[in-house]
Order: sequence, then C-alpha cells, then structure tokens
Amino acid sequence: MNMQIILIVTTVVDLVAVGVLGYLMVRGARDREQSLGEQRAALEALRRDLAVLLEEAEQRAGRLDGSLAKREASLRALVGELGRVEGHRHAATTTVRQEVPLAKGLPVMPLTARDVVESRDTEKNELDPAEARFLRELEASLPPRTA
Repeated sequence: MNMQIILIVTTVVDLVAVGVLGYLMVRGARDREQSLGEQRAALEALRRDLAVLLEEAEQRAGRLDGSLAKREASLRALVGELGRVEGHRHAATTTVRQEVPLAKGLPVMPLTARDVVESRDTEKNELDPAEARFLRELEASLPPRTA
C-alpha cells in the first residue's frame, strides 16, 4: 500500500502543479491584454495630440507665410519706389524740384530719398517693423537737408 499512496500523492502533486501553471498562464494572458489595452489608449491619445499639434503648426505657418508675403510686397514696393527716386534724383537740380506723375490719377512721385522717407512718415497706416528700420537707416544715410 505504500506504493499506492506514493502514486496518489505524486498524482495529486502533478495535478496541483498543472493547476498552478494553468492559473499562471491565464493570469499572464489577462495581464498582457490589460497592458496592451492601456498602451493602445495611450497611443491613441498621442496620435490625437500629434494631430492637434500639426494642425496648429500648419495654421502658424500659414499666418507666418501671409505676414512674410505682406512684408516682402511692402519692401519690394519701397525698394522700387526708392530706385525710381534715385534714378530721377540725378536728373533733378538741387534748386528746382520737379515732380513726375506715375500714371494718370496716381499721386506725384517724390524725387529724392528724403522725400520718400518724409512721405512714408506722413502716411496714416502702420509701418511694418522691417520697413520702419529700412526707412530709419535710409534717413540716417542721407545728408542733412538744406533749406
């Protein structure tokens, strides 16, 4: 009977070991599924946040592009106006000021760089910071005005 008891005890121990292993496998699978669910939720939250950040960046880039386009157009107009003024400056005498109309219905074009600076200062609209700096540098480079 000793042998039978040993066989029964070893069988019970084997059954308990198989039960514990089964429990550990089920518990591990459940934990893995739970952690995968949490990771998926975190990943989805990160995707939403990234989409919002990209949208904000695109909006900022669009606003910046518009602002830069306005500044570039303003500076191009100012440089073009200055080029026309400097071209006519050599043709004008210092005692007689000639004014050349740009086109029918448009204002008269000033003939000196100082006139450009003064005409821009009297305008009602706000100057772009880059344009204002350009005008200050231009005015500083001009000789003092004689009456």
